[in-house]
This record gives sequence, structure tokens and C-alpha cells, in this order.
Amino acid sequence: MSLYERNRFPARVKHVQAGSAIDRIVAQIGEFEIESLMIHQDAEKLHLRPGDSVMVVIKPTEVVVQRPRHKAAGHGSAGTGD
Repeated sequence: MSLYERNRFPARVKHVQAGSAIDRIVAQIGEFEIESLMIHQDAEKLHLRPGDSVMVVIKPTEVVVQRPRHKAAGHGSAGTGD
């Protein structure tokens, strides 16, 4: 199991605040909220809206919000993307 698999949490988008260069995404993980800052163009590609299901990946130096990955029938893990 990789570091990123252990630090991957299902969450819901609570708030998206778009900026000209940096977007702020607030996600809810259970009773906790976590905030991620990401480059505006990267955040736009995710098309995030409040209520969306996402995966929050907590890295040692940053927090990354991703769309959940679905496993193909009969196949192993979809990978970590890193």
C-alpha cells in the first residue's frame, strides 16, 4: 500500500471560491472540513461544485482534491495517479 493510498479520504465539496490565479476548495470529511488551494486552471478541469463527491489526498506538504476513481470489474486498483 502506497503512502497516497493510506492518505486518501472520500469527501464532499462544501465550497468552491474561484480566484484569478488560485481557487480555494473546502471539502467535508465526516465531521471535519479541509481546505485545498490549487491553481485556477487545474481546479477548472475538475468542474467542482458544492455537493460533489471527491477524494481528498493528503500529502506531507499539500492537500489535493480529486474525483473518485472507479475500479474496473475484475481488475485491481485504478492506481494512485502519482
